[in-house]
Amino acid sequence: MKKFKLSFEDYYQAQKLFLGWKRWFFEIVFLISGLVLGLSVLMIVNALEDNDLMSAPFLIPILVIAALVVLATAPLRQKKCYKKIYDTQKSFQEAIKITFTDKNIEWKSESGFYKLAWKDVYKYKCGKNMIIISEGQNLMRIIPDRAFENSHEKEHLLRNLSNNAKTQ
Repeated sequence: MKKFKLSFEDYYQAQKLFLGWKRWFFEIVFLISGLVLGLSVLMIVNALEDNDLMSAPFLIPILVIAALVVLATAPLRQKKCYKKIYDTQKSFQEAIKITFTDKNIEWKSESGFYKLAWKDVYKYKCGKNMIIISEGQNLMRIIPDRAFENSHEKEHLLRNLSNNAKTQ
């Protein structure tokens, strides 16, 4: 395999692949909480003023627009958060060399060395341009396609993963 450096875009795409729909969970909870709070304030104001809810018809579209803005800006907020994490982890930006045998896979970089036995792979996922390997629910290792010398090398790695990983 070739030496490679993990780019921010690699890291961001890996996070999206790793988390899947879960990355939207907090955004949806935030959105629902905001809508409930907004509607509650609207109802309290109307009750205090003894007005009909329809006397303020502009408030409901404002809440809907606010909800759409929250959802539309969610990817930007997430990307900004991941960029901050990527920038603080200097080991992400070091050159990495990966080797694998029939028993394990090894990562070597300037900051250290890590070996993972195939039997300890929790699961793996294949994305468009990468493979992520998890050894637990919250830890992943990223291998971009550009790290492979050729397609046969990638197929060999995937065969080792599929034969040994607990789940895919």
